[in-house]
Amino acid sequence: MRLQTLALVGLLSAGSLRTLVEHQDHPTTIPTSGVATVASLGHNTLASSGVWMRTVDLFTSDAIESVHITQGVRTATALDPAWRIPWVYGALMLQDRGEFANQEALLLNAIDHHPNEAWFPYALGMSRLEHHNDPVGAADWLDYAATMPGSPDVHAAAADALRGLK
Repeated sequence: MRLQTLALVGLLSAGSLRTLVEHQDHPTTIPTSGVATVASLGHNTLASSGVWMRTVDLFTSDAIESVHITQGVRTATALDPAWRIPWVYGALMLQDRGEFANQEALLLNAIDHHPNEAWFPYALGMSRLEHHNDPVGAADWLDYAATMPGSPDVHAAAADALRGLK
């Protein structure tokens, strides 16, 4: 366990390869996924948890730029792509910050890593509708979500309704 703790401390400090942001009178570190992978010493799940905790903490501060939230979400998901939480809440955090292109890129990546999860194509469809006024693109993603195991019937019904708006 001591090695895991050292790996986490090393990851969160990441030496001179860190992104510095002035936040509450001290620099804040968000390592890139490459640096984080090396610094994790093979404990990627633990490192992902540490990066994710830091990202959530930063999200609550209005002083932090969205680019640092994006970096934290990218690093956490790269370290542990099977962990669903950073994908879901990361997309919502990016949407909240107005980072729609980064949100959609994250959702596309999440679809690749979680091919049987209906939430990701559904969220991408809703983003296409809300932020791009693209009901046809939204309907395509909702149809795709409807093909997922256990997907609620509302996905297909919403896709049909959106196609009726043309």
